[in-house]
Amino acid sequence: MKSSRPRIILALVISGVCGYYSCGRDTVQPVVDHAIYRSGQLDGRQLEKAIKTYGLKTIFNLRGTNEGAEWYNTEKQIAESYGVSLHDFPFNASTLPDVLPLLELLDRLETVRTPLLVHCQHGADRTSFVSTLILALQNDVPYTTAMRQISWKFGVFPGRKSAGPLFFDQYESWLRDAGIEHSPGILRSWIRQDYIDGNGSIEYSIDTVEGKELSRNYSGDNRSITIESGFSRLTIVGWAYERRHEKRIVDMTVGLNEAIFAKAVFSHPRPDVARYLNLPGNNNGNQPAPLGWSARFDGTSLAPGTYDITLHLDTPSGSTVTVPTRCVIKIK
Repeated sequence: MKSSRPRIILALVISGVCGYYSCGRDTVQPVVDHAIYRSGQLDGRQLEKAIKTYGLKTIFNLRGTNEGAEWYNTEKQIAESYGVSLHDFPFNASTLPDVLPLLELLDRLETVRTPLLVHCQHGADRTSFVSTLILALQNDVPYTTAMRQISWKFGVFPGRKSAGPLFFDQYESWLRDAGIEHSPGILRSWIRQDYIDGNGSIEYSIDTVEGKELSRNYSGDNRSITIESGFSRLTIVGWAYERRHEKRIVDMTVGLNEAIFAKAVFSHPRPDVARYLNLPGNNNGNQPAPLGWSARFDGTSLAPGTYDITLHLDTPSGSTVTVPTRCVIKIK
């Protein structure tokens, strides 16, 4: 039995990989017969065939708007020529879904024309997440049945970060803490009120440290600044806004390595941010709402080293959310 275990594991891995490439990428799979289908990115010929074969009325593209990309232009042109509605949602395969496109998707599902095709690039992580979500929002589908859409058969492997497991792990943890069971209505309400994405469900920016902008690394994911030690006070300036409920943030703490903290004081109107967010230019007809903040740290407590900047906010349920900003201060 022991000698056959490696072969069994190898067979499972090979089956998973085969399922990933055969079922996920260019093969259309039913989620709900005659209503919901899933796939990876289809080329023009495959997409036209799918539209004719399944009578598609709507496409959910989970890769986001990609004007200028050949695959996107082809998909958009074919959808328009067949009268198929195309909706773009910018989700990431390996992180929690951003709350704003998730709320938009939730709204679209209330009026969507079916048959619907859901796809990402490989038909794996993002497609599995949305397929599961659609089923979990149906009154006549058991939760365990919905969760079968997240499977190694579709390229979602245990131990690897994937949008679906990350999302539903948070949801199930919330259910346990609240002592309640899943229902479509509870899931819908949780998304609208309590779900927290990887950015703490806020939009924000770290603008300057000691009056200087942070520079990006080559990949563009992280930003950093290097400053000399010996200062008495360190000031970080930025802005933040709670987009889900369309309200300004009042109480937020800024952390360095999640060990040294300072309160963020919201005192700057930041009309430029208000325009970017398409917000009203004033607050109750008075002065613009302060979206900009500053946090001041005692410089004498900061030894030479590297410090990750985090934001900390309290949620309506009483828990605290930590937002990793991917901004780093290096003190020499």
